[in-house]
Amino acid sequence: MEISGARDATPRLHLSSQVCDRCRMKKIRCDGLLPSCSNCKASDASCITSKQLKRRTRPRRHLELQERLLDELRVQNENLQREIQQLRSSHSTNINTSIWSDTSPGSPAPNHQMLQFTASFDTATTVHEQDQPVIKHLGRLVPSSPSVNRFAGSTTGIYFIRCAETVHKSLFNHEEGFPEVVNRLHLLGPSPEYFGPRHLLSPANLSQPPHFIFKKPRAYYLHGLTDFFQSWISIWPILMKKQFFSHFHRIFDLVETHDPNLSPSDFAILRQIFLVLSISAWQSRSPKECDLYYTNALECAQTTTVPENGDLPGLQSLLLTCLYLQLTRKHEEWIQISGQAVRLAQSLGLHRHSRRFRFCAGEVELRKRIWWCVYAVDIACSIVHGLPKIIQDDDVDTDLPIDTDLDDVTTADIPLPLPGEKTSMATFIAYATLLRILSSCLKSLYTTTKRRNGVAKITALDHELSVWRYSVFQFKGSEMQKNHDVGLLDTSHMNSRDQSFETLFLHLLSNVAVVLVHQPALTFDPKHPQFIKSLSKCVGAALNILSLLGNSHYNQRLHYLLPNKSSIVFQSTLMCFYHQWMCTSFSLTPSHNLNPLMEKIAGIALKLLDMHKAELVDPNTGSNANIDIQTISAAEDLVRLFSSRLDRARHISMSPELAFSTTQRSPASLVPTHPTDPVSHAPGAGFEQGSPTATTPLDFGILDQDILDFDWF
Repeated sequence: MEISGARDATPRLHLSSQVCDRCRMKKIRCDGLLPSCSNCKASDASCITSKQLKRRTRPRRHLELQERLLDELRVQNENLQREIQQLRSSHSTNINTSIWSDTSPGSPAPNHQMLQFTASFDTATTVHEQDQPVIKHLGRLVPSSPSVNRFAGSTTGIYFIRCAETVHKSLFNHEEGFPEVVNRLHLLGPSPEYFGPRHLLSPANLSQPPHFIFKKPRAYYLHGLTDFFQSWISIWPILMKKQFFSHFHRIFDLVETHDPNLSPSDFAILRQIFLVLSISAWQSRSPKECDLYYTNALECAQTTTVPENGDLPGLQSLLLTCLYLQLTRKHEEWIQISGQAVRLAQSLGLHRHSRRFRFCAGEVELRKRIWWCVYAVDIACSIVHGLPKIIQDDDVDTDLPIDTDLDDVTTADIPLPLPGEKTSMATFIAYATLLRILSSCLKSLYTTTKRRNGVAKITALDHELSVWRYSVFQFKGSEMQKNHDVGLLDTSHMNSRDQSFETLFLHLLSNVAVVLVHQPALTFDPKHPQFIKSLSKCVGAALNILSLLGNSHYNQRLHYLLPNKSSIVFQSTLMCFYHQWMCTSFSLTPSHNLNPLMEKIAGIALKLLDMHKAELVDPNTGSNANIDIQTISAAEDLVRLFSSRLDRARHISMSPELAFSTTQRSPASLVPTHPTDPVSHAPGAGFEQGSPTATTPLDFGILDQDILDFDWF
């Protein structure tokens, strides 16, 4: 106590934030003690400070206040952590297992202690996020051939099909689930004309004229090349028209004069020409020519060397190959070529901003367009097959292309359109912007980890889609305002054959984006508010998709580009039935009155599935095509089963619960026949003869006003 009292009685030294003159001249450290620093006091010299420093300095004693504040914050942090642990413990004991829990064979039962233990290490998760439901995902191996299985992620809809299967079994007291083959609808292969094995010839001999290359007049090939630019330049602008046609005429002149002086770079251009011709032949429904041109393109690829295949023309050829493989549904080749295209584009630096390189304005624009086509290939492959993306958005700083029509790669000045002038790049820019939203959706909602805070993620992505629609769609004045006031839309112009492919494609892709954004919320508890909101959004998008595909069955590109027609038709139809089942099982308020529409929905689904199955029927059909026919037949049988049960429930004047239970006691003919049974391939086999087969144009009259009935471009 005496020592403490003596210490308190000792006057404390004051510190100065300035350096004295003597220490400054000697360039030694000054401790700033007042009235004399330690150096001046030891030398018995006067300590004078005449020059005031302009910098802001503080005595070191201010650290004591900061340390005291840190101590207080540590105590508060410990108290908060203790409260969080108590909340987590109470929350983990209230976890209920519903029909949405993963009870697949081989999956372990949920361990609440492990959940609590894992959550304690998630420092980035707040208490509010812990209270939100977790997005559930399921990936499975599905057969792509009799001996090969492929992984299918959640974007393929495989988890939604499983959820609908669980509700169906619970509602109808039915133990048998859906046929396993419906999980591979997204893997349906090409028609027999495009399925033949390829026996590549030996590389062409450069010392002899290539007589096999062009056997028809120049005008015939020019027609096919021109059709490609007219049909695909708005969503696949990877070629510059001026240079491409110049190369074609030069090579054709050499072939006509039997000049053998074709260099490897000329064969690289020939590869592009044949790929363009193969896509045009596919569009004109000429499978033999399409297959012949693609075989010639493969021979040219063998002829060229690595430098020619690894530069910008080689990347253009890979992108054209990806488009051809996507249209002809050669999935295994498509996945491999898309990965090559992404890595080659990154090795060429297309994912980085143009200011890092020195190119002319025309080449800069071409590089940007090629990159965003590579980006589209990666997104499409990830969505269709449920695979992780290769391109990470954090590594990309390339700008979107300029809204202008450009056909010369050597131009130094880019002409800009006049105000109000329409360009082909407007569609591509809108397409690329939507792809970026889809990429954010895949990153936020379809990852293996980080599946919490789903409600906020879905809300943010839905807002981005709304902003995209508002920026793209142009209102039609008083007529559109009238429709908005009524709440119903006139969709007659959407059923017209005059509607452009670009408009229909962006409409279709925007509805697919809505489903991808909101479908993860269908794994929540049905009583959760977000479940009801997302179910309403998904049903509206499903109706729009069926309307678009049903009323544009003549548009071949729309059905084959993205995603697979049969897969999205079946899942859109299943979404409508799922809506009816959930409203019955959980007494939910219906978001749409689908009762008078279900017969028409089932009819248009059967019509589209029959169209696809007819393409696969051929006397020379291989084993893979037989699997595809069985798969589509199984999907048709399920649609007929769902429709017949709803018809029976509607015609019986009793409560829905009793009607469904009566349906469960119906004859065994209502149970879907196993897809391997050849009888199930006949129309209507194993089901009631009164199944709906309507083929009239589909017009639901309740389409989402934010998605359809807008006139673009």
